[in-house]
Amino acid sequence: MKKLKLTMLVIGASLLSGCSVYNAVKAGQLQADYDLILRNSAIYNSDNGSQYSIPVPHNKSRNKMLVCYNQSGIFSASDSEELREVADEWLSKNKPGKIAGDGLNRSGVWDSRTCYEFDIVDIQPIGAYLDEDTGEVVIVGESHG
Repeated sequence: MKKLKLTMLVIGASLLSGCSVYNAVKAGQLQADYDLILRNSAIYNSDNGSQYSIPVPHNKSRNKMLVCYNQSGIFSASDSEELREVADEWLSKNKPGKIAGDGLNRSGVWDSRTCYEFDIVDIQPIGAYLDEDTGEVVIVGESHG
């Protein structure tokens, strides 16, 4: 019985250290792209009344942005669409003509927050025309890249 308990303890410790090493590497990759240390400079007060974190990228010409919920933990928000809306709001104020494109989940590595990294893309005009050969209406352009 003692061997079983010791084995379970060793397995549990190795699993926890494996996760923490993995998260440390992911956090290092995120820190390489964004300034996660100057936390107050990353706070964005949204028109929806909530605060989010949008850290400054180290490379100003980077066409990506990171948007995170400020709260963390097991009961924190995790909806990516709300973060996309905040990204679009920030872009409309700071980079007119740009919107959030494809998103990548970068959650759990920065203070256990839910974060998404969005491509910054140009707004594509939306239009339609009638294809004379098929008789179908063809939609051209989309709002998200």
